[in-house]
Amino acid sequence: MMATSETVEFSRTGKQINATDMALDRLVSGVAIVTTCSERMPYGMTAAWFARASNEPYMVTVSVWGKNFTHEKMILSRNYAINILDEHSKDLAVHFGRQSGRDVDKFANIPYRLGESGAPILFKDCLAYIDCRMVDSMKAGDHTIFLGHVLRAEILGQHDSLVYNRKDFP
Repeated sequence: MMATSETVEFSRTGKQINATDMALDRLVSGVAIVTTCSERMPYGMTAAWFARASNEPYMVTVSVWGKNFTHEKMILSRNYAINILDEHSKDLAVHFGRQSGRDVDKFANIPYRLGESGAPILFKDCLAYIDCRMVDSMKAGDHTIFLGHVLRAEILGQHDSLVYNRKDFP
């Protein structure tokens, strides 16, 4: 079913949401905070586009919008962590997704420690983390897909995952 004029929506970046967007939104995805540390400063953003890429060795991907400040810092640092959020942590996802690290210190009141890669590991409201050293990246339209070798992963909680729904992140 195509979107009608009554259902015209726009993304946070101003892009009109069309039938393809709506169909892709039907793919079930968790929500994570992707973090990096560059020049001794922590950076992070909310993401829903990440996936396992290999078993031997363990590798994962994350897709990041090219205009995102964290994107710039990931290229410099060559590290990142995927902090998988639990079902009760929507406020944390909004905190990391609605403001830019150019304007605000997103980590001012957020407890974290540095992982083996040097990327921040969040330990409040996270189910698990996957700490990665970046091994490659490729442009994919307006995003970059970062491929990371998993250095360490750990389970931190027992709740269900926060599931991405575009309407939760206007």
